Amino acid sequence: LRRAFVTGEIALAFVLLASVSVLGRSLVRVLKVNPGFEAQGVLTLSVSLPAAGYPNERVASFYAGLQRALAERLGPRASSIVDELPLTGDRGRALVSARPTDAGPEAVVREAGPDYFEVMQIPVVAGRSFDAHDDTAVQARVIVSESLAWRLFASERPVGHRIRLGPTGQEAEIIGVVGDVKHRALDEAPSPTVYLSGLQSPSRSRIVVVRSARPDADVIAVVREEVARLAGGRGLAGSARATRAHRDVHGIRAARARPRRDRAVRRRRPRRRLPTGRAGAAHRAGRRSGTHPARNAGTRRVDGGARPGGGGPAVDLGGAHVQWPRIRHGSSRWPEHRRARRDAHGGRRPRRVPRSAARGAHRSADRPSKRIGSGRRLRAMAAIETATSPLPGRRSYRYYDFVMAAFVTVLLCANLIGAAKVCRIGPVTFGAGVLFFPISYVFGDVLTEVYGYARARKVVWSGFAALVFASFMSWAVLAFPPAPDWHDQAAYEAVFGGTPRIALASLVAYWAGEFCNSYVLARMKVLSEGRHLWMRTIGSTIAGEGVDSLIFYPLAFLGRWETPVVFKVLFFNYLVKVGWEAAVTPVTYKVVNFLKRAEHEDYFDRRTDFNPFKLGA
Repeated sequence: LRRAFVTGEIALAFVLLASVSVLGRSLVRVLKVNPGFEAQGVLTLSVSLPAAGYPNERVASFYAGLQRALAERLGPRASSIVDELPLTGDRGRALVSARPTDAGPEAVVREAGPDYFEVMQIPVVAGRSFDAHDDTAVQARVIVSESLAWRLFASERPVGHRIRLGPTGQEAEIIGVVGDVKHRALDEAPSPTVYLSGLQSPSRSRIVVVRSARPDADVIAVVREEVARLAGGRGLAGSARATRAHRDVHGIRAARARPRRDRAVRRRRPRRRLPTGRAGAAHRAGRRSGTHPARNAGTRRVDGGARPGGGGPAVDLGGAHVQWPRIRHGSSRWPEHRRARRDAHGGRRPRRVPRSAARGAHRSADRPSKRIGSGRRLRAMAAIETATSPLPGRRSYRYYDFVMAAFVTVLLCANLIGAAKVCRIGPVTFGAGVLFFPISYVFGDVLTEVYGYARARKVVWSGFAALVFASFMSWAVLAFPPAPDWHDQAAYEAVFGGTPRIALASLVAYWAGEFCNSYVLARMKVLSEGRHLWMRTIGSTIAGEGVDSLIFYPLAFLGRWETPVVFKVLFFNYLVKVGWEAAVTPVTYKVVNFLKRAEHEDYFDRRTDFNPFKLGA
């Protein structure tokens, strides 16, 4: 017993040592990853303008004036604006195409101001960056990343070409190409990105990025003064180091390789987060005295967003968000809340949102909503989210069900019709099912390429369930005694009377091969950034059909046939399947391009859980 304990302790010590070594190597490898920008020395500040008193024209002039003022005081090319920082997510996406007949790849959409790439030290590969002349007075201009330029134009020079954005096909001229930037995590490949001019697409919420050798306190004071001056003396400013956001948050998240899922509508109210430090002391003192600093400045924030409370710009105080007070239906606990909303609308009662929230989803998001109970408010939020945002699992597709039906039909035909006959052409012997069983892999490639691995996984399980049901019903029908005057029982058994061993081998081989095919294609699509579809379809088929053949033929026939015959049939059938996939590649291209255009979808499995036993999308 003592020897057993000593042996176990030594083994456990080696396991811990190996784990620490692997973790250390992974951490060093992550820290050496180039994110595409330089965060050292960059200071970020969030600014939000209220809807009341700030139409689009005034928003654009506000940020243009802020950039000019900061350039005068902090130096040229020392500050800029952007809608979202790198390594904070890739929520904004759109299909980008260079030709009217091509659906084009999916790209992350960012809005950046003049000198943004110089401040973040993102290399400009070709053309130029945005300047003060790229405003609403000229045609739409964009800058694309290297990966997107390569996917759209290959070896051509992209500067000067025009591209189309989104389902509306808005045209824009490419004026520059910049290096790729990681948007989600360090352990993922850079996403194709298109940058819109921040002066041509005014938005009330912006992030000011500053690269300066001056102390942080001086930079923050300058930004606060300029925001207050442009806003009529009602400005506040808060700051956060970009290096901290880059290293301490996203670096550790990437090193730990936590699973990431798409954000959905929260079904519970967030807890009220109170600020700490000086901001917390001011907040508590304001509550006791009735003079809340944010309320006096006319600013309030709800879950990181701005609400109109008095017309001044709301600014993020270093993460210390002041939450909107909870209002119960019919409650008069916060009369100043209703007075502020009434004053923001010129003394009139705010217009109420219709009960059908999805019908009004196209209206301005800054319009005050009806004071309704929490349940109805959350249902309205879910309806608007479903109508306006392409979250996985919330979209409905026109042709997805038809592709699923075609996949299951071909699969059943291959296993029921073609399994009973053996064909021979010249020296090649193969089962008749091989002639159309590879078509199911073509449909699997189409599903994974267009709709993603998660939706293809549901189709694979549907096919598996159909095969199980068909096998059970075949066995049940064969088990029933035939009628005395029916003499075709032997022929029926020859067609549908496969042995349980062959049926089980077919089910296991199909399950493993299809999931291997979908997994390899999804991974290759992310690694190749959506280029070379033929390489993904043929490569995934080589892997999937290989797994299918290596499982099915030995399990079904080893011991019944001679071993050389089994592997000879395996080899020739495998070649026929892969050859079929290569032969129908042009048809696959046509089907994939049609579905991408019709469905407005080109899914990349960057954050997908590849567990085959999870059925969620």
